[in-house]
Amino acid sequence: MRSRRNIIIACITTAILIAAVGLLNAKACHAEDFIEPFGYADARLLGMGYSYVGLWSDPNPLYSNPASFGLTRGVLSLSFGTSFRGSADDGSFRFVSVTDEERAAGAGGFAWGQYKWFEGDCELTNNTFNYVVGQAFKDLGSLGIGLRYVRGTEYSGYTMVSSWQGFATDVGVMFSHKMVTLGVLARDVTTTQLKFSDGTGQTVTPTYSLGLSLRPVKGAVIALDVHELSVGDGVTSGAISGGFEGRITPYIALRGGMMLEDGFEGGITAYTGGLGLFLGDFELGYACLVSDEQIKKQCISVMRRF
Repeated sequence: MRSRRNIIIACITTAILIAAVGLLNAKACHAEDFIEPFGYADARLLGMGYSYVGLWSDPNPLYSNPASFGLTRGVLSLSFGTSFRGSADDGSFRFVSVTDEERAAGAGGFAWGQYKWFEGDCELTNNTFNYVVGQAFKDLGSLGIGLRYVRGTEYSGYTMVSSWQGFATDVGVMFSHKMVTLGVLARDVTTTQLKFSDGTGQTVTPTYSLGLSLRPVKGAVIALDVHELSVGDGVTSGAISGGFEGRITPYIALRGGMMLEDGFEGGITAYTGGLGLFLGDFELGYACLVSDEQIKKQCISVMRRF
């Protein structure tokens, strides 16, 4: 009876997420690309299709819903990784992150990430510094907050064309019941103002993401996200992603996922897959993203738990 009730709750929540896409017409800001290009992550999250809003285990301070740290107790870890190009010359990424154990104010972590991507003859480099903290409340879920500082440059050849910087604030909440976890993530809730070297500014309006994760059996998780819901002018279609992770042995996990960067309008734009190897306190992960029958991103990351 309880299992049937959990399945019904999961189906209803999934239907709500899908309906939100149709009702709100999922949209994302162009300016957000100056802060964080879509689809870059560590090997675990990239392998699962960039579906992290409702996922709480092994959170990464660079991407995870800040509330996920409130549900992760007694975990101290160090991780780092890099992505490299596949058959497409579209950019690169590297990161370092540290998580700490639960304290009076909650658990959290710090991360640095650097993105490089290309637009025509220009190379854009962006450095992001994140600090996040989450605190559980009662037995219902968790609340978290994240602070980001971003600094980037644009070069044409060896000449710097522009630079920008700004602060951003994220807020997340998670509700957990049995095998179901629902996450909500509000990004740039204080209306981020990016300042450019020429004295101009650009506003990044708040966006909202919804995520659902299901744990049907031990060692397995299924996730579904609706990314960057927003309303207003100057926006384009947002994204939907889904993925899974399953332990096939105590030492090996398989991961897979997909992305729909234009919601349901453009169909599936990318497939992802990955592998996790668990060697004592170490985890080695690999993931790749395939689009247009080409491997466009590959990522390797390492995590050490203490």
